Amino acid sequence: MSQDSLVASLDGLETLLLQSRYHISVGQMDTARLIFKRASHIAHLMKVHQQDELFGPRAESLLFQILYSERFMSLMLGQPFSAIDQTSAAQNEVLQSVTPQILERIHVTISERIIARNLHIQHAHRHGNIRNGGATQDQEEIESLDRDLKNAARALPTTWWIPPTTEGAETEASIMDRTAKLLLQSHQYYLLILVHQPYLLGVLRWNASQTQRNSIDQIYSKMAIVSASREVLARYLILRKLHESPSYRGLDDKALTATFALLLSHLEGHTLGSANLLEHQRPQDLGIIDCVIGCIDNLSRRNQDSQGSDRAKLLRRFVEIEADAAEGDKYILCNDAAPDDTRMNHSVRGQSHLEFDIPYFGTMHIVHQASTRSDRDVEFSTISMSNIAPEL
Repeated sequence: MSQDSLVASLDGLETLLLQSRYHISVGQMDTARLIFKRASHIAHLMKVHQQDELFGPRAESLLFQILYSERFMSLMLGQPFSAIDQTSAAQNEVLQSVTPQILERIHVTISERIIARNLHIQHAHRHGNIRNGGATQDQEEIESLDRDLKNAARALPTTWWIPPTTEGAETEASIMDRTAKLLLQSHQYYLLILVHQPYLLGVLRWNASQTQRNSIDQIYSKMAIVSASREVLARYLILRKLHESPSYRGLDDKALTATFALLLSHLEGHTLGSANLLEHQRPQDLGIIDCVIGCIDNLSRRNQDSQGSDRAKLLRRFVEIEADAAEGDKYILCNDAAPDDTRMNHSVRGQSHLEFDIPYFGTMHIVHQASTRSDRDVEFSTISMSNIAPEL
């Protein structure tokens, strides 16, 4: 299936969808994204989005599935999205009639804006425009994205947000209904993490004056990340009870992102001493994280998946570092873009060190700080992000 003409039909597009989902199930995310991207371009050449009467509702559904999947794959891999027009009369009709589908379409728009925001920040760091230009715009976009996600959540009944359980999920139809709802809920909170991620990583910290308003915005963003991370992980555990096979591999990527965010939040919280707002819920958070690690580890052993095993080891090491920080050890979050003198002042290569990738923002390092610094001089701080070959 190497020639686009062979798949330039609705059946061909559906075949590409199935092919891409197979690659997701076996952990080949880059390949899956390329297939989604190929499918979106073929659909564009077929003018599916402009010919509803010719192709019918099936075409609109296929096009949306392709775009939805391609946007989330791009987010997970730190890549641009395909700029394909998705507007159609059929879509507008659906938007007015089915509330959960409204949320799905809002998620597509939100994901596109997050990608554009991240690429803007990435470009600024690559060209050295870290301290000025665009910071206010990025902060305003964070507020706007947060507001739109709030409005989307309000569009559904409050009872809809209660996560379904595994109890009574005996038929295939029941399992798939619960899966669809849990995935949609998870995507809402996953996007919320990504919206506020620049504040957690410190990407915008150098870009604005330290006004009281700016401080409040950062605190709000970090607390939003903590709450959203807990929601993602809670639903991940339910989904993995429903699906113990390696299918839905994207779940593991989102759980990894949420776990990193929650542990980073606790790592920073330990620098606040008795003012640490997260301390009371730390045992519960660590318990959930332990269950997530066990789930990833069991899945990897059952399916002989080395990638899952490596992720479990990485998370266990992160948990150990968080425990050390809770006992008073000092750590710093930095990356390879930091000036050499700044890096040397904060850490010594070869000491306790954890390395992981964040899409769009590069390889991050958590390193143990030298014990010669006074406590007053030491804080969990973030060096600017940079060039970027994300894999998370």
